[in-house]
Amino acid sequence: MQVVVADVNGDGKPDVVVANQCTNNTSNCASGGVAVLLGNGDGTLQPAVEHDTGGMNADSVAVADVNGDGKPDLLVSNACQDSSCSLTGTVGVLIAGSSSAAATTTTLASSVNPSAFGQTVTFTATVTAQSGTPTGMVGFFDGATNLGNSSLGSGGVATLSTTSLMVGTNRMTATYSGDATFAPSTSVVLNQVVLGPTVSFSPTSLTFGNQTVGTTSAPQNLTLMNAGSAALMVSSIAVTGTNSAEFSQTNNCGTTVGTGGSCSISVTFTPAAPGSRSATVSVTDNAAASPQVATLTGSGIGPAVTLSPTSVTFPSQYVGTSGLPQNVTLTNTGAAPLAITSVIAAPADFAPLSTCGSSVAVGSSCSIGVFFDPTATGTRTGTLTVTDNAGDSPQSLSLSGTGQDFSMASSGSSTATISAGQTATFTILVAPGGGFAQTVSFTCSGAPLMSACSVSPSSVALTGLAPQSVSVKLTTTGTSARRISTSSSTDGKRSALWLPAFGLPFLMLVGIWGTASQERRDRIGYFFALVCLVSASIAMSACGGSSAPGGGNGGGTPSGTYNLSVTGSFASGSTTLTHIQKFTVTVQ
Repeated sequence: MQVVVADVNGDGKPDVVVANQCTNNTSNCASGGVAVLLGNGDGTLQPAVEHDTGGMNADSVAVADVNGDGKPDLLVSNACQDSSCSLTGTVGVLIAGSSSAAATTTTLASSVNPSAFGQTVTFTATVTAQSGTPTGMVGFFDGATNLGNSSLGSGGVATLSTTSLMVGTNRMTATYSGDATFAPSTSVVLNQVVLGPTVSFSPTSLTFGNQTVGTTSAPQNLTLMNAGSAALMVSSIAVTGTNSAEFSQTNNCGTTVGTGGSCSISVTFTPAAPGSRSATVSVTDNAAASPQVATLTGSGIGPAVTLSPTSVTFPSQYVGTSGLPQNVTLTNTGAAPLAITSVIAAPADFAPLSTCGSSVAVGSSCSIGVFFDPTATGTRTGTLTVTDNAGDSPQSLSLSGTGQDFSMASSGSSTATISAGQTATFTILVAPGGGFAQTVSFTCSGAPLMSACSVSPSSVALTGLAPQSVSVKLTTTGTSARRISTSSSTDGKRSALWLPAFGLPFLMLVGIWGTASQERRDRIGYFFALVCLVSASIAMSACGGSSAPGGGNGGGTPSGTYNLSVTGSFASGSTTLTHIQKFTVTVQ
């Protein structure tokens, strides 16, 4: 078998010629010939048409003009003269146009002409001959494009239906391939007119220019026009493309735009970020070039924020106090006004005071004061945060400072039980925090009667490094001790006894003394001395029979449980730091 490619029918399209050793499927290969497959010009071929070569078992073929009429002829080498293959081979020459096949005529008709775009059109090809009914295949062509092939049915009729015809005039033909009895033929051109919408945008693109990020532009309009010969059926109108979410459209097109009609599509631009943004308006419809698109472009512009400095470190500050603020400068270096939502600092150790207000103009600056109010000792860290409409919102910078203070803690037990006359001793560790290097003074309160509480030393100078210790002593008074104190309740009772013993007789005698004679005055003096002696005895007896509060211990520290408070304090100007350590003492 041999294959040759040549234009054998002179239509300018390459055809294929095949030498077939057999034309049946039997094992004895009783016949053979040459098959011609006419080309469609698009890489496809029409059905094969077999031709007798005058011999058997054709094994090669050549194409040449052997009679000089300008038409390609076929030369076929046959291995045998007949089916028995007892005689030598022959060469069959097939002269173009000299086929013995009966001539045919092919006609083409359309079911509807003109038709609408997308409408189903059925083409009918009828192949006739002077006698007999042709069989074989018919190819249907739109210009050089093969739309499909159909077999001839009864009456030599083949049909093909299609919806793919484009708007305009389509040059339709039907080509009959022929068979062993009937020769090929091609119909005259049928001009199939397809009516349809012709869609265009005006303008074909929209440019929105610069638009502040987060704000919506004024709308711009696209006009969709149908200049075709049929109604435009609109399936959808949508915004598509890279930044489609930043463009929005509304329209009054509905589902149909009549011939010569138009509708409007309104588009707005809301950039979400700075920089160039793009998308398209896409209209899906029944027009030939669906979907139609119009390009959308715009640029997002917005404020840009810088904070200077980029971090703030505060000097050491006493815990619970507020120092001078540190200033942070905010500058709008962008291309649009800055809208500030909030300025906050966290945690509670830091607090901002902003002078920026709610808006900062392009190129302008404002100041944010930040205070450091440490709530605990040691290093404190935080963040200043500005929330606004800039693309990188929120902006933040780090804050740090050291809180200074001292602490007091008992070293050992904070309770003691003693007898009156004994001393209770405690130890307090005073530790600096955050490098605290100041002098702390101490006082003690809560001591019971007939006792004294002391702190030694009464102050310590901390260096900011190691803790220091102080000693707390409660010294009590035993039962054998006697002491007169005008401030005690016992002394008050004694005064009450002495007053009638000495005071009242004295006043009476003074009154008599002023009017008496000398002799009488002498007797009065002796009487006064006697009264004083008696009164003194009565008073001493009353004093000796009394008992001290708290259990009759004869004037010592009263028994009971007492709470001592040792207060450590540091003061500088308006700053005062105070801490208290408590102890419990039981006196038996």
